[in-house]
Amino acid sequence: MLIQQLEELRREIDKALHSGLQSLAFGLQDAAYLNSSLINLLIMAVKILASQKKTTYVISEKAEVLESLSLMGLDRIIKIIQNEDLYYREICESH
Repeated sequence: MLIQQLEELRREIDKALHSGLQSLAFGLQDAAYLNSSLINLLIMAVKILASQKKTTYVISEKAEVLESLSLMGLDRIIKIIQNEDLYYREICESH
């Protein structure tokens, strides 16, 4: 990701986190890997949402993404969903 894209993503995440949402999903279906800046954004979102007893999701079924999350232990604090349909079903059932 380019720095400009990361800054835009950071602004969007910040706006979403302060909008009263019940959860936040990161759609990483097309990601080939997770760089440190994206990981930091994920962790920031997890911390804020966890303090509000809310859930952070990652939508992906890519082995590289899932392995990265697992190696860092993030799969224990982020709910991983394979696709958007399952995500929408999950949030409809939990609200």
